[in-house]
Amino acid sequence: VHINLSTESGDPRMFLHVAQGLVKAGQRVVVYTACFKPGLFKDLSSNLDIREIPPNIPLDQTPAPHGVVGKIKERLARERIYTDAASKIGSKLEKDFDVLVLHNDQSYKIGKAYKQARPSCITVWVMNNAPFRHTRKDNAVVNVLSWAMSIVERFRVKMYKNGIDIVLVHDKEQQLLGEKVGLYSNILHIPVDFPLFYKSVRKTRKGKVVLLGVGSLSPARNFEDILHAAGILNKKGVRTSVYLVCKDFWNNQEYKKKLLDIAREENLGERAVFYFDGVSDEVLRELQGKADFFVFPNKIKIWGMAAFEAMASGMLLLVSATTSIAEVLTDGTNAIFFKPSHPDEIAQIVAKLNGAPDAYERVASAGQRFVKDTLSWDAYVAKVIALIKEYQPTR
Repeated sequence: VHINLSTESGDPRMFLHVAQGLVKAGQRVVVYTACFKPGLFKDLSSNLDIREIPPNIPLDQTPAPHGVVGKIKERLARERIYTDAASKIGSKLEKDFDVLVLHNDQSYKIGKAYKQARPSCITVWVMNNAPFRHTRKDNAVVNVLSWAMSIVERFRVKMYKNGIDIVLVHDKEQQLLGEKVGLYSNILHIPVDFPLFYKSVRKTRKGKVVLLGVGSLSPARNFEDILHAAGILNKKGVRTSVYLVCKDFWNNQEYKKKLLDIAREENLGERAVFYFDGVSDEVLRELQGKADFFVFPNKIKIWGMAAFEAMASGMLLLVSATTSIAEVLTDGTNAIFFKPSHPDEIAQIVAKLNGAPDAYERVASAGQRFVKDTLSWDAYVAKVIALIKEYQPTR
């Protein structure tokens, strides 16, 4: 079960990769969702039995989050719609599944009722983003309300946790969050499709650099660091361009304006290209072929498939030391770390490596090998199957 398969982002792609992997391993798989756009996932959705169970109100029928009140209304409306979607899907599930895989969102609520009807079923919750996780917001009122919502969601999860047998997370922070509500998790790092993104390691071009950033349009992504770094580099005489693939899922006009204003302040002009509507995989691979550095400047603990896809494409990764990605990489060996909100560090690293092709190739090659050797979909699915086979009920 994945409630929303209508956005071109890492989470639904991960879900479909796992579904395809389970089919490849000889399992019968049925996919349930409230909204599916097959055009977004042509290769990943082929040959899958996908059943769309729409809720009473479509998932995209939430009010635009204008201002503080608008953000509150949007959050509450989204909670109601997704809860309704989970309920509808739960009522339509076949009654003889041996394993129920629930992926993010409100899907965890389905397990308890299903196990009452079929106690032998093993439920797996892929908790990549704990719904009770709170990240600090810039607006004080929104921050307090977000914190309150996280408390409410924590109690909800406790109410439904008896319907969850196995929890999968992608980093230590999510694991610790789960423990606070009595969920003991298995860390499985999210893989990437290495052959799809593979390219030869870049050859640096002295005096010319392209920086690439990818992620949803959110202040937590800290994209301004990339723009400021580009401005610093240009002033140093390194001709620097920026591609930002930052899809605006939540109509975040305030942050969009901030980024555009910074690009003007730094005199980037046509050297700053924004993709606020996102891009297809084909266009993303084209951008990866043009870029020299992938910059992942997030201020919060977060995993990013796009960063590892960039490493697979032969690009050198510059990553904020506070992210989950930094937990599995080694600074100076297969990536370069920097402190978030320090664009001067990014600029300094880029300027140094731009004039050191051997050092660039060494780190980028090690990063590419790390992705190939460590982040395999076949290995991930095999671990999921092993956890299910080894599961012993404690109740």
